[in-house]
Amino acid sequence: MNKAFSDRVQELCALIAVEKDRSRFFELVKELNRLLSANEGRVRDGKADEKNES
Repeated sequence: MNKAFSDRVQELCALIAVEKDRSRFFELVKELNRLLSANEGRVRDGKADEKNES
């Protein structure tokens, strides 16, 4: 997981936590799901950043 990815995930989580508009909330959740799914595929395929793996 790179820093830009991690920063965006944290930003989306913060926005989701306080969002009052239902439509905007679901759009933010969809974006978060897309990011996490894409990252999961990278990890599964062995393409994750090696420097960030423990």
